[in-house]
Amino acid sequence: MVWGFFSSIYNKALPGLCFLDLSLLHVEAHAAYPLITEQLVRRDAQDSTPKAVKAKNQAVGRPKGSLNKNRKDVALSPFQTQLQACIRSALTRIGPDLGIVYFVYDGVLGNNAGLQAVKQTGLHLICKLRHDSTLVFPTRASIRAGEAA
Repeated sequence: MVWGFFSSIYNKALPGLCFLDLSLLHVEAHAAYPLITEQLVRRDAQDSTPKAVKAKNQAVGRPKGSLNKNRKDVALSPFQTQLQACIRSALTRIGPDLGIVYFVYDGVLGNNAGLQAVKQTGLHLICKLRHDSTLVFPTRASIRAGEAA
């Protein structure tokens, strides 16, 4: 599917393709080895990529009557499910011999849904937080109880 990308040289959108590429990084050698390249289905992926939420003059604090939610049960967007399938495919190709632990990505996954998409594959996520993310540090009591993991 051909989609547009903005070219700063021509100062307008030009037709192009969008791909998701997963590579294995060798930090000491400063090298990247491509594992999987998939074309992104832009209409589904673009519509479902996380976007900043604008506040609409809401009252400060927690709404009355709201209950705690399980933050691990999130609905993944089509982009996140496609990324998750690519990660699982790459992990099966690599096998358990290398012991891959971390997944590095840009700020588009810097929210809870992106974190859960990567954690469900068994990896830890390294990325910058999005500007609309909320960082919550666990309390000492919850660390002693083993809740922070």
